[in-house]
Amino acid sequence: MQRTKEIVFKIPDLISLTPFPWIGCNPLYSCTDRESTKWMGNHGVLSNAKQAQLVATQAELLGAYVYPYAEIDSLRIATDLLTIMFALDEVTDDQEAKEALATRNTFVKALTSESNDDTSPIAMFTRDFMNRLSGISNKPLDRFIAHFIEYIDATAREAGNRTDGKIPTFEEHLCLRRDNGGLFSAFDIIEVALGITLPPEVLVDSNFQSIVLAANDMISYSNDIYSYAKEVMDGVENCNAITILMHSKGLSHQEAMNKVGELYKDGAGTIVACKAAMRSFGPDIDGLVSNYVFGLEQWICGHNAWSLLTRRFFGEETEEVIRTGVVRLNQLESAE
Repeated sequence: MQRTKEIVFKIPDLISLTPFPWIGCNPLYSCTDRESTKWMGNHGVLSNAKQAQLVATQAELLGAYVYPYAEIDSLRIATDLLTIMFALDEVTDDQEAKEALATRNTFVKALTSESNDDTSPIAMFTRDFMNRLSGISNKPLDRFIAHFIEYIDATAREAGNRTDGKIPTFEEHLCLRRDNGGLFSAFDIIEVALGITLPPEVLVDSNFQSIVLAANDMISYSNDIYSYAKEVMDGVENCNAITILMHSKGLSHQEAMNKVGELYKDGAGTIVACKAAMRSFGPDIDGLVSNYVFGLEQWICGHNAWSLLTRRFFGEETEEVIRTGVVRLNQLESAE
């Protein structure tokens, strides 16, 4: 016999913990423009119920929030990328390890032009998307593809953890999360949207790398905080930092929430410190780096704003969560 138990906790105020200003929604955004969502729907990769979830996710709004400076062509590339990742997440969330690996293989072969005769929906939308990137020079494109493969590899490993019922350690989670969020690929699109290419000496700079990792971690922590209740309801919470800290450290829901909020704040401190410590690469390159880091900061801020304004995570309780920060979760528990 099972019964429900109400769990109440307060999410950290991440916006107040974020020391970067957000410039707001991209002025090119229109709430009636759902081209990326329609594009994915036309490929028929998702069930009707899953497509409805994708519609509610509002990938176009997220794109406009996290790339607020992008022009129309690069904004469409960005929203298509986000739509692909949301769709693949929906597909693999329901898959066992073997099925997720098959999805991974189909995606990678299409991504790297190894399966031009594959007419499956995943192969078709992947090739279609890659055609949009034909104007990107080789080195940035190769880096983007490598990051995208790392994303789907990590997504398949996460499915394996679910199949095995494994709750990873926090260290394992952090390594996996840095890839399965797809953020390194999304960060590559910052260069596309800004019309820049970062030179190799910047990419290997330790302070620059620390900034990128901190931005990735902040967005991942933010997502784990905002998505936790939804993931519990969907039964996929074992790869969420909240669950992992509760399991490994014996923390309560509130203590785990507070801890992840502290980690988020630490990430912001890392970005501020590394920006101040970064060496000069010369005035021209310094300008490119400054613009790119600005793009990372907009991603962090825009993701927080989208998470609270869309109903993806809190449904009908969204306004109440925004007002109070309080989340009420009805969780199943076994009864003797």
